[in-house]
Amino acid sequence: MGRLARKELTTLWRRYEALGGWLAHLSNFTPGAFDLDHDQAVRPRWVFVWIGLLVVIAVAGGLIAADLEVAHPMTGSQQEAGLGISLAASLTALGMALGLRAGYVPYVPQPTTRATSVSPEDTARRFAAVEVRVTGILDAHRGRRYYGRKRRYRERPAVLERHSDGVLTVRVKSSILGPSMLPESMSLSRRFCGYAALEPGMVSDVTRGTAYLATRAKAAIRLNWIYGPVTLTFADEAARDDVFTRLRATPLSAFAHVG
Repeated sequence: MGRLARKELTTLWRRYEALGGWLAHLSNFTPGAFDLDHDQAVRPRWVFVWIGLLVVIAVAGGLIAADLEVAHPMTGSQQEAGLGISLAASLTALGMALGLRAGYVPYVPQPTTRATSVSPEDTARRFAAVEVRVTGILDAHRGRRYYGRKRRYRERPAVLERHSDGVLTVRVKSSILGPSMLPESMSLSRRFCGYAALEPGMVSDVTRGTAYLATRAKAAIRLNWIYGPVTLTFADEAARDDVFTRLRATPLSAFAHVG
C-alpha cells in the first residue's frame, strides 16, 4: 500500500472518529434541562448508556443473522436485515467510543518546531481578538471568578482575546438560544457561557496540529487547562500559526511540552 493510500485511510479513520464524537456529543445531555447545545452534561454518563443500548441491538441483530431459532427459522431477507442492523449498530457504538476517547474532536499534533522570537509589544498588539471554535470543558462564567460550574463544548464559536487586565481569555459566544437569550427567571447556572482565563500556572502542553471533523480537517491548537484538554480550531493555518507563535511568547506558564 502506497503512502498516499495510507494517508487517505488515516484521514478517513479520523473522520469516522469525528463523526462518532459528534454523535457522542449529541448523546451527552442533561435530562429535563434547557440544553439545546448539549453543553451542560460535563460527565459523559448518557454516552455510555447509548453505547450499551447499541451493543444490545448489535447482538440481537447478530442472533437474527445467525438464525439460531430452530422452531421458527428466519427467512433470507430477515437474516440480511439482522446482519445490516448488527453492522450499523456496531459501527455506531465503536465510532462513539472512539470519538469519546479522542475528546469528541480528534487531534493530531505537528512535529516540534523551533520557537520564533516575538516581542511583548507585538504579542499584545496582535491579540486584540481572534475568532476560534473551542472543544473542551470551560468554566461556566463570564468573569474572572470561578464558581465550580462547568460546561463541555464541541466546536462551539468563541473568541480568543485579552481581558482588560491583560490575561488571555477564551470566551464562548452565545448561540441564538443560548444563555444570553434566556429569561431572567432562569437559574444563573443556565445563563452563564463558557470562559477560560489562560493565566500563568493554568496552561501546559501547548501544541499546534490538525483537528478532524466529519467532513473536513481544520488547523488547530491544543492546550491543557485546569479542567483538561482544550482544542481551538481556526479558519486557516495562517491564523493558527500566528496565534501559536504569540502563545509561545506569552508567559502563560512553564510549558511542559511545546510543539
